[in-house]
Amino acid sequence: MGKAKKTRLKIQMAFVLLWPWGVALAQSPAIVTPHPVATRAPQNTPEPTKAEILDRLKSLQKRHHQEIVKLEELIKNHLRDSVAVQIKDDKSLDGKNAEKIASGIAELENKRAELIARRAFIDRLILALDSRWNGRNLQQFLERQLLDMATADLTNPDGASSIWKFIFYASIVVREVPERNENPLNILENYMDFTTVLNPKPPAEFAASRHYTNKTQSYTAKATDRAQIGEHVESRLKQLKPAPTLQSKAAEMTSSEPADIEIRLRTNNPIPFEADEAEHQPEPTISF
Repeated sequence: MGKAKKTRLKIQMAFVLLWPWGVALAQSPAIVTPHPVATRAPQNTPEPTKAEILDRLKSLQKRHHQEIVKLEELIKNHLRDSVAVQIKDDKSLDGKNAEKIASGIAELENKRAELIARRAFIDRLILALDSRWNGRNLQQFLERQLLDMATADLTNPDGASSIWKFIFYASIVVREVPERNENPLNILENYMDFTTVLNPKPPAEFAASRHYTNKTQSYTAKATDRAQIGEHVESRLKQLKPAPTLQSKAAEMTSSEPADIEIRLRTNNPIPFEADEAEHQPEPTISF
């Protein structure tokens, strides 16, 4: 192949390879170099008002009361079922088993006792907030008030209440767990969702369970086995294919025989390469 033929072949190959890139660039929106965005300093989240907090606690108080009423109705139904129990001469029980009924009643009563304890705690908290809080630094107020409530329970001459340990743990949770600008009342409610009031879990367990938080609710992360992570990464790598580059396309085209190449431009006009073309033809010119 002569020098003129090789030159023309190179020009045509370069034109075809660069044509799609030029069209895509012309049709694409203008590329704008991003400028650094000015960020504002984090602002302190305003604390809720006393009215908002009291309404929230009263709503929780009402919900507990409704659940207690439902449990009491279920307990009454279980007691009515005992009418069908009969004891025969052989000491067997006809109809429903009395022990089964008693077991169901005991389970419902445990739930009722827990709800009553929660309602009593919320009643005391509402009274303290309504009569003593000045509307500032809710976290500090809750910590000190909870500690005072635990002290009053433990020094009661009639004996400590059944929820003194929960109140004591709650004072630590309110002091230690909240993140910056996080509503301490949300923390207290999350702790109540995490544990029971009559048999509370330690504050450290609650803190360890808060892997993620949106400042309203807390979420626990789940550990993943290393083998599963490796399999997932390997699967993702197999799905990824390297994007073709300009060099790889050029290498692919130059590896073919010139006589077998037929280049079609976007005008759909074929440009055949003829191997027997004279070598003395003038050099082609390109005008832009």
